[in-house]
Amino acid sequence: MGDLSKAKKWHIFVSYRVRTDAEFAEKLTDKLRLSALTGEKQDIRVSVFLDKQELRQGHDYMNQLSDALNTSCLFLPIVSEPNFETFLSVEEGDTDNVLWEWENALKLMENQKLHIIPLLIGTNPKINGTTSYTPFNKFGIPIPEVHTSHCQTQTVKETTTKLLKLQGIFINPLDMREKIDVIVDKFSHDVWPSYRHLWSDQTAIGPEPIYTCVQCQSDFKQSENGSGSCRFHKLDGAACCQKDGGCTRSIHRIAHHNDWKYAGHSSWAYSILNYTNMSETFAEVSAENYHYGNAETVTVSVGVVLPDCLEYAGRLFIAAWIKGIDQRWFMIYEQDDISGADRLKPIFQLEEEAGKCEARWVFDEFAETMLGVEVICDTETATKPSISFIEIIWNDEKPPKVGKIVEKSRGKFGEILNTKPYFIPPPQFKGDLLCLPENRPAEQFDPWQQNSSGLRVKLKSSDQAHTYRHWDSYCANFVIVNPTDHPIGILECNSYWRFRDAENAEKNDGRGADWTQADDSTGTVVNEDFRSREIKVLPQQVPAFGTLTLRINAGIQNVPQYETAYVGKTGWMNRLGPVLVDFVLEDLDGGKCGCTVEFIWNGVDAGAVALPDKSDKELLKLVTCDNVKRFSQYTVRVRTKPTPKVPTDPMFELYFNSYNSFYISPNSCRRTVTQAIAIATSGGGENGSTSTAVQQVDENLQKVEGFDVKYWILVDIKLRQAYAFKITIKSETCSVSFVHPIGPYGDMLDAEAEKGDPTDAPESAMDPECEVVKEARLDARQLELYKSGLVFPSTFFETPKSPFEPRVKPTIASGSTAVAAPASAAAATGVVGAPSFPGYSLADIESVFRRVVAEEYEKMKKEVAREEKVVALTKELDLMKSKVERLGDEVDRLKKEKPVSSGGVDVETIRSVVKAEVKNVGDNVIKLGHSLVGGRWE
Repeated sequence: MGDLSKAKKWHIFVSYRVRTDAEFAEKLTDKLRLSALTGEKQDIRVSVFLDKQELRQGHDYMNQLSDALNTSCLFLPIVSEPNFETFLSVEEGDTDNVLWEWENALKLMENQKLHIIPLLIGTNPKINGTTSYTPFNKFGIPIPEVHTSHCQTQTVKETTTKLLKLQGIFINPLDMREKIDVIVDKFSHDVWPSYRHLWSDQTAIGPEPIYTCVQCQSDFKQSENGSGSCRFHKLDGAACCQKDGGCTRSIHRIAHHNDWKYAGHSSWAYSILNYTNMSETFAEVSAENYHYGNAETVTVSVGVVLPDCLEYAGRLFIAAWIKGIDQRWFMIYEQDDISGADRLKPIFQLEEEAGKCEARWVFDEFAETMLGVEVICDTETATKPSISFIEIIWNDEKPPKVGKIVEKSRGKFGEILNTKPYFIPPPQFKGDLLCLPENRPAEQFDPWQQNSSGLRVKLKSSDQAHTYRHWDSYCANFVIVNPTDHPIGILECNSYWRFRDAENAEKNDGRGADWTQADDSTGTVVNEDFRSREIKVLPQQVPAFGTLTLRINAGIQNVPQYETAYVGKTGWMNRLGPVLVDFVLEDLDGGKCGCTVEFIWNGVDAGAVALPDKSDKELLKLVTCDNVKRFSQYTVRVRTKPTPKVPTDPMFELYFNSYNSFYISPNSCRRTVTQAIAIATSGGGENGSTSTAVQQVDENLQKVEGFDVKYWILVDIKLRQAYAFKITIKSETCSVSFVHPIGPYGDMLDAEAEKGDPTDAPESAMDPECEVVKEARLDARQLELYKSGLVFPSTFFETPKSPFEPRVKPTIASGSTAVAAPASAAAATGVVGAPSFPGYSLADIESVFRRVVAEEYEKMKKEVAREEKVVALTKELDLMKSKVERLGDEVDRLKKEKPVSSGGVDVETIRSVVKAEVKNVGDNVIKLGHSLVGGRWE
């Protein structure tokens, strides 16, 4: 039962003034005693102490009151206007029994030995013969700052103020029926669990219930619930301390609350607010602090919990969030919870440096019916707070619905619409442009043979790639044919390369003017991948027909400054002109064959330079800057978006070099204006100008070696608006500056928007290191691209098919009657899709393909044999399984008919037979598995 000195005998202690409230106190006591506690298995009636009915004659009056007060769970002071007015006449040293009860009840509450709920009693004056209810409203009367004879530590005013700060219940003295239910419900759920284990007669109330703590999820009894019993984390996933076990201690709590942070509260709120079909939001009120950005938005939501959330279905919820600092508040309410709410106090108040918000219940003029919720959100950057009233309509046994939503005030940032356009400078440019070859199809060359090689090759395809070593990889796929009646072994493969135009080698440190073998010493290497039916790697025997992939890596490791800048691009060598590679195969007999392949720069597809995408309807401009030294280009695609409907909608998208997108929205503009105001206030502006450029710094803007990229927002502080954005790109060889206007947004779009004259553009809108682009310096091709959207196009030069001296001229194979094909083009065979192999007749090639067909036929016969073996083994396995099942059934039958103990059949003998059959089946399965895995068929 607990310590007898703390034993509770009364559920409720009613405190009243006899002269003013005796009749009401007796009615209240009678109705409470007729009520039973909720949530109990047994019928436990509310026990109420009322001094008129409970004091015993002949015993000390004050001792009995003190004993009753100490052994009660809930203190109900009746605060009526006549009772309250008597305090006005209290003088220093007076004795007042009501004040004595209040003073001692507050002391017990501070020691967690008593709960207090003030009952605020209204009046019912007659007006024109009609009785009307007026809520209690004597909070502001001047209570004297004097001390009573029984309390020298605090004044009468301090005592009354403390008591009236507690959550109370407004009551109409002529109609208290609903309030009785509210009092009993609050006592049963909020008060009784804390004192149940201290009840003097435990047998009358039954065993102590076990509760589950919402903070730590542990089960507990109230008799064992003390300070520090509960250990919990403030944040989900122990993000508060990164330790196992709770890092914060308190008492266990039965119901969710907002008194302090605990991880279970955020999980509970998240499960209701963020899961599908769990809740419906009626309205959301917000305000933003642009000193902190969008992450610091102050938001309050009001809505209802839906039926899918079974435990809390049909309840009203209110959620508040100050983002960034992650200050949250969340609670759910039933209609009875609101009926007992304090009319004068807010539901909640949150106030942080980033902003503040609060919500209040709105009642009718008689303070009886809750009409809805008033929500207020405010920040220091808003010209006025956001205030909205959300009407809530309650229906009996149905979830609440939303009525009208009245926006009393909308927080504005205060952009002022300019009366005339701003000065926007034209694009500016200074420096050198890349000079790149035009893209054209590569020329095809005939293969060649030397030293009577029996092998023949034909180029199937060629392409370029970029390796992880920042090298260009030139790849050629060859078809190889062996028309002889015996295998020919390939010993190795080599390659030689050069620029088609020797003068291009001068731009490549002199390398590539003439044929040069590609080996490790020159930073290139040949990799072979011989794909044939039975040939995997070199050296290897070549059957009748196969394919071979040869790859040469054109390394640029000798030019360190290009390694980083050139990641992900191909065409490093080709940027200077076409590259020729002569691939060579040598067989074991000393014969050689090969083919020369031309590789052309693949231009835009390689990503070296960018051109406008005409299918991109939102593309506004393509800003480019070249770095001639590093053969690279930086691009910024500027896309325009539709007129924003909400402040977070983007107006422009800036896509930097295919890495990161940044959006310019009304919210981002407001953040920048706030920064500009702060700079100007601190004296950091441009000569005191009310117009300035604010650099946008973002850690996500990927740095690219060889380029310095910045973007700015131009701000008119006087009109509180961002009117343009500016992009500057600078390389070792080029500088680019681009400015584009930002149209009206935010408060400028209001029908009655305030208007003002714009401030002159600051000097920072121009770039002193650049010149204004003049159309006269662009040729016809560049001018077309410039007008179509390309701001600073690169120049291109033609790639003629200049003659060159081949490394090896095509020859006729020994003993062949075929005529050598021209070196400039492959000879046509007359057959669509048939490859041409110079030096061999069609009859030679036909014999090769006959051999290939014969090999394929033999392989097909083996495949058929394999399939037949699988079918046979599968059937054998099924038969064995059936036999085992039959034997098992036979064993079961014999065991029942002729048990071993009666001299019947020998079950062990039968078991040995079954084991032998099972082993036979297992051996066959293992054999089947080996055959399938190893590919061996006996």
